Amino acid sequence: MAVKTDIIFQYYLDFKVQKYLFTTLFLFSFVLGEDNYIERFAVKINLNSLSNESHESVVVNDKNINLKPMLASLAIPGLGQIMNNSPIWKTALFATVEVAGIAGYLAWTKQADDITKEYKRWADDRWEMNRWVNTSATLLSTIQSNGYPSVDDIIIDGSHHITIIVNGKYESSDILDDNPNTEYVEVRDWDFYEGIGKYDQFVAGWDDALTDWRIEKKDIAGGGTELIVMTPNKKHYLDLRNDSNILYRNAKFAITVVVFNHIFSALDALWNTNNKKELSYRLDVTQQINQKYVIKGLVVEWEL
Repeated sequence: MAVKTDIIFQYYLDFKVQKYLFTTLFLFSFVLGEDNYIERFAVKINLNSLSNESHESVVVNDKNINLKPMLASLAIPGLGQIMNNSPIWKTALFATVEVAGIAGYLAWTKQADDITKEYKRWADDRWEMNRWVNTSATLLSTIQSNGYPSVDDIIIDGSHHITIIVNGKYESSDILDDNPNTEYVEVRDWDFYEGIGKYDQFVAGWDDALTDWRIEKKDIAGGGTELIVMTPNKKHYLDLRNDSNILYRNAKFAITVVVFNHIFSALDALWNTNNKKELSYRLDVTQQINQKYVIKGLVVEWEL
């Protein structure tokens, strides 16, 4: 009896011989993810026409199936092709993609790290916490009196905050609205460096805010425009952060190509080792920087 079964690996890993193949593919799909691998990669494997009458457990007949070349290529792309005596261009192709992907990842990551250090130094030299606390009200009044009454978010107690340490305890910068003379130390973490460039609430902290501010209009989704308070120092800071983010995205794509190369090489090796078993595979991979999934899906069809 032929059974068509869809398996999502986050729920099912109970295989016998084939579990080593599919578990390894699954691990490679998320090992380079960040905090939540399930949300970063979607991997589905379809096993069609299996000789099994039960939908609850999937057992594949592993007779005469050699997994060694597949595992070799999964570890080192191209190695399984050598074991299979495949054409030399296959080994060269997988090896070239591997080297290029790793080299791109390392180069782009280093460039991004260097720019990250640069924009942090820029902010450390030109954005000051006490200035933000003491001049936000003045800057807001100046901007509104110059024809921009709708600009109203340059305040201390706003929709965002900076984490500060007061007497050894973590507090929100909101408390400085009523107690500006409180002794504190700001926490310059990732949220801090994002917030001082992203939100107008913190613009008064830049050392050129009172003397060189300007209003820029930004189109927003659904129509309309948003008024952004910009200064030359803030603009340069945002440009540096944007350059860094682009390089990090490039590095992420490069390492995704490396993962894809391992999987493709392994499946090619498996196919050529056991081609009489009518194993086929299809990969669906897209490179879309603004989407959650870089590897959209992996479909394997196995007919015995």
